[in-house]
Amino acid sequence: MSRLHAYVIARGMAAMGALLLAGCAGVIPQGLWDSVDRSVTFDVLRANPEAYNGRRVALGGEILKTSPLGPVSEMEVLQYPLRYDDAPDLTAQAGGRFLMRHAGFLDPAVYPAGRRITIVGTAQGSVERPVGEVAYRYPVIEAVFVHLWPRYDVVYGPDPFFYPYPFYPWPYYGYPFGPYRPLLWGPPYWW
Repeated sequence: MSRLHAYVIARGMAAMGALLLAGCAGVIPQGLWDSVDRSVTFDVLRANPEAYNGRRVALGGEILKTSPLGPVSEMEVLQYPLRYDDAPDLTAQAGGRFLMRHAGFLDPAVYPAGRRITIVGTAQGSVERPVGEVAYRYPVIEAVFVHLWPRYDVVYGPDPFFYPYPFYPWPYYGYPFGPYRPLLWGPPYWW
């Protein structure tokens, strides 16, 4: 192999590696990630919120309620661990609830219950409020970064039973056998 071929292959591999690393990047800016204290997990924060006042944390979860309170908006969030892409992993065990406070107006129609959210913020102690008839201690996070995730993940992929064209992707929304199942078998019978 000539030097030119080796050079081209090495450059191609470097470019592919850079693309793969860029594909694994999350939504939290690197500057904020550098300021996050990764030793403060949600379990540790929930056990003793006052001990971690002023520490920067990254949390994610599912919105339970959004309340605009004048100059500040407050959001009750059910915590889930963050995945590699900084999205909350709803398949994991929930850790508990926390309150996120954000300066300014957050519209409850834009941030409704059931949506996923990722935040970076500063721990600000705790607040005790009732959940049903039980007193619950919420860790409070003053948010500096908020990312609202899409309502659902559309997975593009091939239907294993029918291709209208080679390599034609379409959204798969959970049909049992894709959108063209009646063309293959099952009612209605065409003969």
